[in-house]
Amino acid sequence: MNGKTCLKLVSVRLMVIFPLILSAAAGSPTYKFDFGSGLVASGYTQITPQTKYSSTLGYGIDKGNVSSVNKSGSDALKDDYLTTSDEFLFSVNVSQGNYDVTVIFGDANASTSTTVKAENRRLLFDRVTTSAGGFVSKTITVNRREVKSTDGSVTMSIKDRELTYFTWDKVLTLRFSGKKPAICGVEIIKNDNVKTLFLCGNSTVVDQMDAPWCSWGQMIPCFFKPGVTVANYAESGLTAGGFLSMRRLDKIMAEAKSGDYVFVEFGHNDQKNSTDVANYANNLKTFRDKIKAKGAIPVFVTPTARQGENDPNTSIGGLAKKMRETAVSLDVTCIDLNQMVIDLHKALGSNTQYLYMYTEGDQTHFCEYGGYELARCVAKGIEEKFPLLKSSFISEYTTFKPSQPDPLDYLTRDKDPVAIDVLAKTGAASGLHIAFNARAYSITVNGPGDGTRVEMYSINGKRVFRSTIRSDLNAVVVSLPVSKLNRGCYLVRAVRGNEELVRKMDVY
Repeated sequence: MNGKTCLKLVSVRLMVIFPLILSAAAGSPTYKFDFGSGLVASGYTQITPQTKYSSTLGYGIDKGNVSSVNKSGSDALKDDYLTTSDEFLFSVNVSQGNYDVTVIFGDANASTSTTVKAENRRLLFDRVTTSAGGFVSKTITVNRREVKSTDGSVTMSIKDRELTYFTWDKVLTLRFSGKKPAICGVEIIKNDNVKTLFLCGNSTVVDQMDAPWCSWGQMIPCFFKPGVTVANYAESGLTAGGFLSMRRLDKIMAEAKSGDYVFVEFGHNDQKNSTDVANYANNLKTFRDKIKAKGAIPVFVTPTARQGENDPNTSIGGLAKKMRETAVSLDVTCIDLNQMVIDLHKALGSNTQYLYMYTEGDQTHFCEYGGYELARCVAKGIEEKFPLLKSSFISEYTTFKPSQPDPLDYLTRDKDPVAIDVLAKTGAASGLHIAFNARAYSITVNGPGDGTRVEMYSINGKRVFRSTIRSDLNAVVVSLPVSKLNRGCYLVRAVRGNEELVRKMDVY
C-alpha cells in the first residue's frame, strides 16, 4: 500500500444494553446477565458457576459442568466468560410470550466456537465462531409458551411424557455447548411486536428432547432474524384429529395475531388408522377454517417421506398426495416437503440412511443432519411461497437445493469467524471521540487518555492492532499500521473502562 491509500470512517450500528429492571417506558421486562467470575459490568446481574437456578432466585444454571475463564483487562463484560466441556443449561423465570435473546460471544486471547439452543434443543445459533480478540453479539426472538393461553381462555392437553419437557414449564431455558464455548453475557427483552410461525405436527416436526433424534421444526428457528419467532406445538404420535381434540390448535388461535403463520404437517400417524385416513381432508379443512377466521395464514406442509419411499403419489399411504389435492381445493398454500425429501433421497443415494435415525427398524424419524436438511427444505418453500418472509432470514441464509444436499459432516465442521459486531455506548454518552487524520494515518482519541485501549480488527474478527495509551493528556494521537494492511473493511475501537466507541474504516 502506498501514500495514495484512501481511508473512510463511518459510524457502526451501536446497540444499547438495558439493565435488569422493568422498562418504565415500555413496561416490558428486561434482563441483563454478565457471565463469569470476574468484574461485573454496570447494570448487569452476575452469573458464576455457583449461581444455581432456584424458583426463589428466578434465574441461574440448571444443569451441566460450568467453569469461568477470567482475563485481565478493563472491560468487565468481555474480560470473563463461562464455558463448558459438554453442555450447560441456564434458565430464567419469565412469563410466556416472545423475547429477544442476545448472546455476547468471544475471548480476548483465543478463538471460540459456541452453539446455543433453547428448551428442547431448538437451534438458535449454530457454531458461532470468533477469532482471538474478536467479540460478537447475536440476537434472535424466542417463544416461551405454556399449556394455558395467556388470556386464560384455553388450556390444551399434553401427553404424560411432555411433563418432563422443557417446553411447557415456567422458565426460558438456554443451552450452551460447542467445541470452545465462550459466553460473556446474555440479555433477554420482552418483544410483543413479533410475527410468529406456529407449527402443528407430529414427531417429524416436534422439538425432540433427546439427541440424536431431531426434526425440521427445532432446526428452522436459526434461519430467522429477530422479529420472527417459531412456536412449535407439535408432539410425537399425533394425528390431525388428535391435535384438534387436544385443543392444541385452539391454544394457538388464542395466541395468534392477524398476519401470523400456522404450518400444518400430518400424515404419518393418520395413515395407521382408517378413520383418520377417511377424516384427513375434513380435518385439514378445520385447520384452514379456524386459522383464516383468526386472520392468520394457513400453510400445509406435505408429510415427510419415509426412508425407501421415492414415489410422491404413494408416499405415506397416499396422504402426501391427498394434502396436495386438499390444499388446491381449499386454496391453501402448500410447501411440498414430501417431494423435497424424495429429491434428497435421490441426491444422497446410498447415503440416504444418514438423514434418518441409525436404527434398522426406524424408517421415519430423522437425526440432526436430517432435521437440518429438512429445515433448509422448508425454508426454501417459505422463500418461494412467501417472498416477504425471505427478508426475515439471517444474512448468512442461502437458497437450498435438495438435489445438492450439504455434506454429511456439515454440522460438525468448523465454521469461519463471524463478522465483528461490537457492543458499544454512543460517543456522546461516553465522552470518547475518534477522529481520522488522513495525512498522518492516525487516530486521535479525545478525552482523558490514560488506560484507553485502541484496537483494530479485520471484519472477520482477527485483531490486527492493539495499543494501550499511557498518558493523562486530553488528546492522544495513535498511529495505525495502515501501510501494512490489505484492502478491505476494518473496525477501529476505543475502550476506556466501561465506555466504548467504534468506527468502521474502509481501506482502499
